[in-house]
Amino acid sequence: MIYINQDKCIGCQSCAKACPVRVLEMDSDQKAFVKRPTFCIRCAHCLSVCPSGAVSSDFEDSVPDKSIKGLDMPSTQQVENLILTRRGIRSYSKQAIPREMIEKLLLLAAQAPTARNAQDVKYIVVSDPDKTKELEKLAQDYFRAQKNDNIGVITREAGFELLLGAPVTIGFYAEKREQGNANEALWNCLIAAQNLLLAAHGMGLGGCYNGLLLHAYRNKQELKSFFDMPKKAEIYMFVVIGYPDPDIYYSETIARKLPQVIWK
Repeated sequence: MIYINQDKCIGCQSCAKACPVRVLEMDSDQKAFVKRPTFCIRCAHCLSVCPSGAVSSDFEDSVPDKSIKGLDMPSTQQVENLILTRRGIRSYSKQAIPREMIEKLLLLAAQAPTARNAQDVKYIVVSDPDKTKELEKLAQDYFRAQKNDNIGVITREAGFELLLGAPVTIGFYAEKREQGNANEALWNCLIAAQNLLLAAHGMGLGGCYNGLLLHAYRNKQELKSFFDMPKKAEIYMFVVIGYPDPDIYYSETIARKLPQVIWK
């Protein structure tokens, strides 16, 4: 729900112009007011553009607002370089990641867009070395028991580590939210995970989506007990992060297929 403080409103019309679904309009005194509250899609554009702080909502998060005025923005080439050089890292050093760096990554992940501004993505972080060893063992136990599974064979015969030696594992979870045939909670978690991985790369860390851990988690009760998620919550994605192994240097970007596009 959007609220307008009439005493603070200066009649600039910025909020009404920014609203994509015309929740807000101007009254005869040129003050903004909420005309169509049920139309709100929680995009929060009105909060961002109001110069006098007259707009508020009941879905504002606790992350402090930060003015973008004067912020140093990366060049187009720098953004391109960040995207082109990010890759799934599968070999890590033993160096621990400082707690404050993990917290910064989670703050940046939380800046990802969510359907209807639900801001429903939550995180479970495994960073304690003993807990990481326990998690690795539980995941390996699952795949080692899969006699005809290729990952099981690799795990048994090559000593494959499911966490790839990374010191931190992060689970992205939310309550399942469906709109039509779409699971919005799944989308929200995946977008947040990509935010975190790009941020980690920019901070000198490496990361990797871990679908194997997700598969084991969904099929092994001991792993579900390990994470002990709240009722109705579902983990939709795991990523592992750490400092890349300094002995491995990637000299080229990843080769990808060119985009296949239908133009209308």
